[in-house]
Amino acid sequence: MGTIILAFSMTVAGLTFAFTKGWSFSLVLLVAFPFLGFTTSLMTKILSAGSQETMKAYGQSAGYADQALNAIRVVAAYGQEEKEVRNYTKYLERARQAGIKTHCRGAFAMALFFASIFGTYAYSFYMGSVWIYKDFWNHTYGRIYSAGDILSCFFGVVFGMLSVGMATPNIKAVTEGRVAGKLAFDIIDRKPAID
Repeated sequence: MGTIILAFSMTVAGLTFAFTKGWSFSLVLLVAFPFLGFTTSLMTKILSAGSQETMKAYGQSAGYADQALNAIRVVAAYGQEEKEVRNYTKYLERARQAGIKTHCRGAFAMALFFASIFGTYAYSFYMGSVWIYKDFWNHTYGRIYSAGDILSCFFGVVFGMLSVGMATPNIKAVTEGRVAGKLAFDIIDRKPAID
């Protein structure tokens, strides 16, 4: 809960700072963040799915090895050691292929994520230079936007919006804890059929 409170307070503080430095430019910067949020969620989904696939493949090879080791007397009695090694190697090759696919997908997801981050930076600085060059009016200070106003808005919005991502895993953990707690309290509060 502490990290969730920290993340939301950082979001509120960053956006408040940005909007007090220049509300119109801050609104322009917020346009880029749905794309950044989409790529962040896509990266998280791809990495978690790949990790599960790899763990499942390694689990199959480990399970097969455990089964062969538990029946080592039977395997040795019938001279099936080479067959067991070949089968284990087959399962291990599946795990290796799953790992390669996972790493390729993960690399693509990370590349897309960093491309969206750097694209957001490029968009922000390009729009900032346009606002300075075209002499857009900063209503907060009653003058045209300066480079300091642009950077203040940029860092306020960036830190404010990226801190939302900090809270996402913790919100999931709190939700899972609430579900587990409800199940535990349902068992505690249950009235037994036999008195």
